[in-house]
Amino acid sequence: MIHANPLRSRRARLAALCLAVAGWTIGCGPGVGGTGNGETQSALLLFGATAAAVCSSDLAAALACPAPGTTAAQDAGTALLFFADAVVDPRWLVRVEGNEIELTDSCARLSFRGEWGAVPGKPGRYFGYTDPDGQRIPATLKIVIDAAGLQLAVRDLSGAALLGPIMVTATPSTDAPAPCG
Repeated sequence: MIHANPLRSRRARLAALCLAVAGWTIGCGPGVGGTGNGETQSALLLFGATAAAVCSSDLAAALACPAPGTTAAQDAGTALLFFADAVVDPRWLVRVEGNEIELTDSCARLSFRGEWGAVPGKPGRYFGYTDPDGQRIPATLKIVIDAAGLQLAVRDLSGAALLGPIMVTATPSTDAPAPCG
């Protein structure tokens, strides 16, 4: 009767697991069909939009964009900024940097991440993904400058409202949104 060496069997299983994990992580990077950040298809493509410079839009006045006329700097987007619905214990926190945005709402467990872009003949907006209730769906985030701050609204691929409008203002806070009560 032949008995398998338990140590050798465990090593073989560990080696197979390591190879599987290595193959999986390599397959998720850029250049092999992925974006490197977990998104399998660009939201810009899904909406028929192209990437654009947020600092070349009307929204530039509300951001930390470089002076007009410095095209390369404008293409790079805004310096890091935060917006929130309240200075103390905000429910909504918005992080804007470069040409990208991230909106977090801890109470509804909703987030949105997107990139500034444009569809011909329409105003620019952020195109990305939202994940209400754990579902990851393509969405857009439209921002309107208001005297009181920025009005944000999130819509899905069909144009149905998912969130908003909500009002946020610039804040120095980098704190996470407040816990829900």
